[in-house]
Amino acid sequence: MTLPLSLKSLGLICLILSLGLICLILSLGLICLILSLGRRLMSSSRRQNSQCL
Repeated sequence: MTLPLSLKSLGLICLILSLGLICLILSLGLICLILSLGRRLMSSSRRQNSQCL
């Protein structure tokens, strides 16, 4: 009885860890995308401002 329980708990732990890793990678990717978009917007706005001046 102890072996299947431990295997189930190990499986759950692995599943939770893998889900956490996936969420972490996705969040990091989203942050990188937002940062790159922000930089592009900043550079484009700066270019527009310089053109207006």
